[in-house]
Amino acid sequence: MNSYLYYGEGKLARDHVTFEKVCFDLSRIMDGTNASFLLLPFGNGFPHNDRLANSVLYSKCKFWKKNIICYEQLDVQETLDVVSAANILIGTRLHASIFACIGGTPFIDLTHHNKTSLFLESVGKKEWGINYWNLNVERLKSLIEEFLSENKHRADLLNIAENNKDILQNLTDLLIWD
Repeated sequence: MNSYLYYGEGKLARDHVTFEKVCFDLSRIMDGTNASFLLLPFGNGFPHNDRLANSVLYSKCKFWKKNIICYEQLDVQETLDVVSAANILIGTRLHASIFACIGGTPFIDLTHHNKTSLFLESVGKKEWGINYWNLNVERLKSLIEEFLSENKHRADLLNIAENNKDILQNLTDLLIWD
């Protein structure tokens, strides 16, 4: 959970209610899905610390023994290793979706900002975005079930990541070095 979505000073009541509802819906999905979930922070600095937002979500789960919350600050490689080992990533941060794409992990972006929408569009996975503000729980469950039952997306994502590396490599040829 992205800590910027968590309530705090200057937030609207609507933001607080939406955050609580999304956490409630996610916790019900976590409890009702035959899988374990890892809550992994991507933002660790205060005042916007994902550990706090993840703790709110974690506290709403009934079957907390099958789920894990990470409080440690992982480095980039450790984070990529964890994301790459996952079957699915459900995220609210742009970097979570980027890491999933690089690691070949199917991902669902709970989209709350246009930068994540643009990323999904750029990698051809717009259908993997679900609007955070009007969370469609049935669509989220459907994507989770699809990703858990099919293993066809990993190769596609790794191919996207490789193509993007090639694009970046070609861009360096355009740079002028002094």
